[in-house]
Amino acid sequence: GRARVEYAEYDTMTWAATQNVPIVDEVLAARFNYERYLSDGFVKNITRDEDDWGRTDRQNARLQLLYRPNGDDDTTLNFTYRYGEDRGNDIFPFVGGPTPFFDRTSIYNNNDVYDSESHFLALEGFFRLNDAWTLETVTSAQYLDGFQDFDGDRSPFPIDQVFAYFDEYLYTQEFRFNFDDGGPFRGLVGLYGQYNSYKNGLNGTLFGSTIDNDISEFGTVAALFLNGEYDVTNRLTVGAGVRFNYEERDVNFSSVLGPLPPFLPFPLAGEQRSTDEFFDVLPQGSISYDLSDTQTIGGLVSRGYRSGGVSVAPFVQQVAGYDPEYTWNYELFYRGVFLDGELRVNSNVFYNDWTDQQVGLQVP
Repeated sequence: GRARVEYAEYDTMTWAATQNVPIVDEVLAARFNYERYLSDGFVKNITRDEDDWGRTDRQNARLQLLYRPNGDDDTTLNFTYRYGEDRGNDIFPFVGGPTPFFDRTSIYNNNDVYDSESHFLALEGFFRLNDAWTLETVTSAQYLDGFQDFDGDRSPFPIDQVFAYFDEYLYTQEFRFNFDDGGPFRGLVGLYGQYNSYKNGLNGTLFGSTIDNDISEFGTVAALFLNGEYDVTNRLTVGAGVRFNYEERDVNFSSVLGPLPPFLPFPLAGEQRSTDEFFDVLPQGSISYDLSDTQTIGGLVSRGYRSGGVSVAPFVQQVAGYDPEYTWNYELFYRGVFLDGELRVNSNVFYNDWTDQQVGLQVP
């Protein structure tokens, strides 16, 4: 194991430790990691007369377990748990003081905070089924929770205060069957599934009026993918693959804003819902040629994709779906090793043809 301690200005301190623990020789082992970062920050709030307005308290811990029941690599299970916690106010803006390079100041009257907590679990498995086939599995679960308390009017006066939250859940499962019998063909067949739940909202006062917004999104992803390579000769290899991808998004939105002052004479309140689904076929192809035992050239063509979704403009009560975006990606590459491995040369040329690009719009 090993440990580290650091100290710096603004009462900044970091300490970290890592420890490996053999439990059963060649069968079971563990690793622990922990790190914590503390700092008062370099921002002074001149309204509240606080030197630690940009404070941070961040810590991360991780546990890993590696299990090989037969004492070899034919069957392995790797378990990971990671915990993260972030407390403080290290993201909010500031302005320069009398000497802007050194004096960073804030005028907010509110004691802003931005706290978050995260959990991550993963189980990776590798299983050799026979001399040609192996199975890899990846199971994961993630949770992120956050709370924000900030100065809505961004001034030294106690006019507006806003509270915000977000909760995110993500679960995934993947199976990959790999084939390699030592012959000219290698390939894999894979399945992927995902479920996610995202919720966020804010409440408080804005322009002196009450605001209460809540957005929830639920999504599912299912995919089948195949990929293979074939050695046409001992120098020429061709490859091809395809991914069949299905996604579904369901968004619910509710909002209350009002009563509003006379210059904004439209009370805003209501609920909206939008559901969209997408199905896409994403191919790819490749070719490579060995100029020698140490030099290779080749090319790759693939279809890129970013899913569509549902967009929310809370202050004007609009919920609208948007379509996926796509790219065709072209690549030429060269790989070379010289001087008995002491010199390596890699070169790539890319071209991307981007269509239906997703861009943000400011609603009038």
